[in-house]
Amino acid sequence: MGICKNTVRISVLCEDVLTGAKGWHKPVRWIIDLLFVLCYFVAVMTTVGIGTPVLGELLSDLTGIPNSFALKIGVIIIFCVFFTLSTSKSIAKGMGKISDFNIWLAILFFAYVLVVGDTSFILNNITMAVGTNIREFVRMSFNSDAIMQTGFVQNWTIFYWAWYVALAALCGTWVARTSYGRTLREITIANTVLAPLACWITFGILGNYGMALELFHGVNLSGVIGEVGNNGVTLMVLKEMPFAKLCIVVFFVLIFFNLATTCTANGTSLSMYTSKNLQGDEEPSPMFKTFWCFLFLVLPVGILLLEHNVEGLNVLQTIQSMITVSALPVLFGLFWLFYAFVKQIRKDIQSGELLDAIPQNKQYKWGNLKR
Repeated sequence: MGICKNTVRISVLCEDVLTGAKGWHKPVRWIIDLLFVLCYFVAVMTTVGIGTPVLGELLSDLTGIPNSFALKIGVIIIFCVFFTLSTSKSIAKGMGKISDFNIWLAILFFAYVLVVGDTSFILNNITMAVGTNIREFVRMSFNSDAIMQTGFVQNWTIFYWAWYVALAALCGTWVARTSYGRTLREITIANTVLAPLACWITFGILGNYGMALELFHGVNLSGVIGEVGNNGVTLMVLKEMPFAKLCIVVFFVLIFFNLATTCTANGTSLSMYTSKNLQGDEEPSPMFKTFWCFLFLVLPVGILLLEHNVEGLNVLQTIQSMITVSALPVLFGLFWLFYAFVKQIRKDIQSGELLDAIPQNKQYKWGNLKR
């Protein structure tokens, strides 16, 4: 169906526009692919750069080792070695079981936090937040904080938007690769309903638990965030829970395996994108996987080295700005992908190829489909 070439590159879908043998078409297609790869890689590196310091903070509290520069480097190296090994065939099968275990562990953890926290406040505030988001969606979507200029919108709201845009295309590649045997309805529900619902539950329960600590229990989280940072406040919230040490261990496991499985998927997606003549059922070259996973290790370590040696330098914030800027051309590329998808579906319907691929059953008859 559609464009049947042994590649998953975005530039292939631009061939309807970049047709012919003009000399500038090839470099333009190369630039399109390079842009998607670089933007995606920076987004993944930011994920590692934001996630691993939390691991360092939690590990420092559990072991009593000071959260020093050496510990941060060690956490990144151990983490990256683990997910690099997870791309091999010997561990890849086990990663599926780890993912399933992580999901059930997360469900149990969030249920526990909901029960031991201010349950009524958490549920009420989640409900109110959903209603506020629906009511204020358009206004918040176009809010650039031009008057107050607090920096929050640029540093977080716009950054998260750009982060998702940067990850969208190649995440779609991973979803398509791991969705053999699933229906379009199942894929759509999983990615547009279940995934956002998981985000709502995560932010809703943990965020409102911390908010309740400050509002009703006198825990001054907002007052110390400038001193201990976001990672330190996360640890403070966990320490307020019953069986705090166990909660810290569980949260550490959740973050570690969630980041590991995410980076494994991202490394595989980049390997697939940069491979040539890759068949639908083939795995990318182990060399490609190792290369991308190695970069996930080297660059975060380089960032920490720069921040450690250059006083006042915040490289991660610079990378966040890079994502925000580079996401704009990627957004136009995504619009083109959607246009190409609709155009190709129409061609397949007109040629009858799409209908031929749909099996007959009691619910759908050939005559009804053709009409």
